[in-house]
Amino acid sequence: MGKLMANYDEIDLEEWENRYKNISRERYLHDHWFHLITNSISIYCNEKNVLDLGCGTGVVSKEIKKYTDDLTAVDNSDAMVKFFKTRINTINVFRADAHNLPFKNHTFDVVVTIGLFEYVDQKRVSEEIARVLKPSGYWIFMSPNKYSPIFIITKLITKILKKRYDRNEPSKKEMINLFRKNKFKIIEFRMDDGLIWLPNFLDKHIGIKIYKNIEKIFKPFEQNPISTHMMFVLKKT
Repeated sequence: MGKLMANYDEIDLEEWENRYKNISRERYLHDHWFHLITNSISIYCNEKNVLDLGCGTGVVSKEIKKYTDDLTAVDNSDAMVKFFKTRINTINVFRADAHNLPFKNHTFDVVVTIGLFEYVDQKRVSEEIARVLKPSGYWIFMSPNKYSPIFIITKLITKILKKRYDRNEPSKKEMINLFRKNKFKIIEFRMDDGLIWLPNFLDKHIGIKIYKNIEKIFKPFEQNPISTHMMFVLKKT
């Protein structure tokens, strides 16, 4: 969504959706985070009016649909929306821009954003989410972490190769500041995966073992500052 939106018309969306099945680092991230996402969905989305903002191919929407029939899913990619519709025909999904949502104030009980904020104007979209959420509504948020070595190395390589880097990962501090400005209270927080950059041949053979060991090292500290992702559950005050 917005100027930083990746061009999903140029990739195989089914392959993209199932990449965790064939790539060790993606499988590790899926196994670490997906059950946490679905657990929050089961707690906060049950019989609620929910917006899945930046719904992509509908993986998270399918999970939300298990707990509520009052679900709206939107994405700014035509390719994503079309793919979603071919796979799931029981969910209201359409194209919309997260920076200017076509909803009235205080419409939703819950907004879910998984992997959206690295592609948008974070200040503007945070304001829109605050606007469309009802008082005391919940926001389930997950995004990459700016200070993960993986993203730092990727940005450096991209710059050296003089290629375009189409993401802008936020930091924990940046997001907390935006949450406070928009009157959100942090209910839950996780930032604890152990993923680091490894060459593909190491990732394939011993990657998951290394990532899990790094995760264990940081567990006593309750968070890993170089975790690739961070997850918040927030309540509008």
